[in-house]
Amino acid sequence: MEGFVGWPEDVSARYRASGLWEGVTIGEMFARGARRWPEKLALVQGEQRVTYAALLARCQDRAARFSGLGLWPGALVLMQLPNTIEFVVSYLALNLIGVVPVMALRAHRHAEVRHFLRASGASAYLIPDVVGGFDFRAMAGEMQTEFPGLKHVLVAGDPAPGQLALGRLPDGPASVAGPRPADVSTMLLSGGTTSLSKLIPRTHDDYVLNARLCGAAAGFTDRTVFMAILPLGHNYNLASPGMLGAF
Repeated sequence: MEGFVGWPEDVSARYRASGLWEGVTIGEMFARGARRWPEKLALVQGEQRVTYAALLARCQDRAARFSGLGLWPGALVLMQLPNTIEFVVSYLALNLIGVVPVMALRAHRHAEVRHFLRASGASAYLIPDVVGGFDFRAMAGEMQTEFPGLKHVLVAGDPAPGQLALGRLPDGPASVAGPRPADVSTMLLSGGTTSLSKLIPRTHDDYVLNARLCGAAAGFTDRTVFMAILPLGHNYNLASPGMLGAF
């Protein structure tokens, strides 16, 4: 990835030798849990209930459909979804195929989104349709006009003309090669207290470790229930320990 400087090889070797880095990706980490507890409840949203096995199947299907759109390993996707099942499915699906989600918060508007697209060169943009009276589809349409490289706007809900419904994407390939543990998993946002947020690359190796150690520090066990109140796109709720710590 252009501009990304990986972990120094001597540090990487030490982390692997010590067992801190397990050599698994975010997607493999989740799949391991799904194989262990297939019938256990993984997600609750309102009246919806999704088991680990069902969630893994949805993620794998979504990953294939993303690939069918031409989203391949190393591509970047701006992701601005609220705390929903669609967020979890999309985030894990992108990680399964090595496409890098760039986290954006629901409250971000034109200035921030424009900055994230310019900095990342994202080729797709994941949004809800309307939340809190704000129509994300109209903003996304403006962004497509400004950024010719933004090929797809994928909408959780009803898409505007020229946009695609996230839940009704065309079929993709039967199998797709996944990322390596040393590859970038996620682009997080810096705090943005002094200027527009910067993009922070996290590798699969270090983010799996981050979630595992934060979960241990917080006392997470296989009986822990995690209620996401803060935005899932924020590092704390995503993996410190957040949903990945729970998984």
